[in-house]
Amino acid sequence: MKRLLIGTALIAAGFGAGLLARPVFLEAAMAIAPLAATANGDTNGDGKRDLADAVSLLNWLFAGGPEPVPIQAPPAERFTDHDDGTVTDTFSGRLWQEVTADINGDGKIDPATDAVSFDEAMTFVTNLRLGGYADWRLPYQSELSAIVDVNRRGDEPSIDPVFESQTASYWVNSSNAGDPCHGSQFVVSFSYGSVALVGSRGPEVRALVRAVREPQ
Repeated sequence: MKRLLIGTALIAAGFGAGLLARPVFLEAAMAIAPLAATANGDTNGDGKRDLADAVSLLNWLFAGGPEPVPIQAPPAERFTDHDDGTVTDTFSGRLWQEVTADINGDGKIDPATDAVSFDEAMTFVTNLRLGGYADWRLPYQSELSAIVDVNRRGDEPSIDPVFESQTASYWVNSSNAGDPCHGSQFVVSFSYGSVALVGSRGPEVRALVRAVREPQ
């Protein structure tokens, strides 16, 4: 019984010391001046996502510390035009086809004549030779959605003007394990930047093509 009482007293003392130390710990975090967040989870704006972000959040919630900092808008130089028909997204490192694929090769981009079935789109990107590369593919839904600019809508394509784009739907490869509904097919619309489920990959379903390749 005596040992139990001693153990209980030690635990209580340790808990009490932790409570006393907590304000000091949080006050130390308050001394860090917030900068600007670069990604979700970077609550203290130091350009990293780590334990300090959790401390900063607790500091704000329970100790009257500064609010989590907002995420900065993407800089204007996010995309690099290589003047060879390709554009690099500096956020992801992926290389994109600059213009909508001219499937019929007539020198014009027309959703009525350059929209193709999913299988035709896969064949096109597999055979594409552009910018000195031959390893092009269809983007996954998460990748194509990442270059959507939701501030551009309606008559203007929902994408940075560095790209030639149509206010129409573009194929994505939804066989990726990270995409839902593996038996169905998706497109990304650049009219409003939305993702649409088109059901099947049958030849009656047609969309435009923009190829991508992996970061180097």
